[in-house]
Amino acid sequence: MVQRLRPATNETTLAIIDGEAALTPGGQVDLRLEDPDFVARIVTETDAGGVVLGTAATSARFVRYIAVPVSLDGENGDRLS
Repeated sequence: MVQRLRPATNETTLAIIDGEAALTPGGQVDLRLEDPDFVARIVTETDAGGVVLGTAATSARFVRYIAVPVSLDGENGDRLS
């Protein structure tokens, strides 16, 4: 289990659970990715289950990203994404 996210300079991370931004780095980072439009874009792009490399324009800059969908089968057969 990841307990802490500490991205390097010019990097950041974001975990999306059930279509919502869930885990973000603590402390000061150069860019936050929790924007609802960006999250919706990533959810749509990874819906087929594949890894996505992309570029998004934000109000501040262009962002290069990699989105990797992860799914686990829960104890009760529920699917966790």
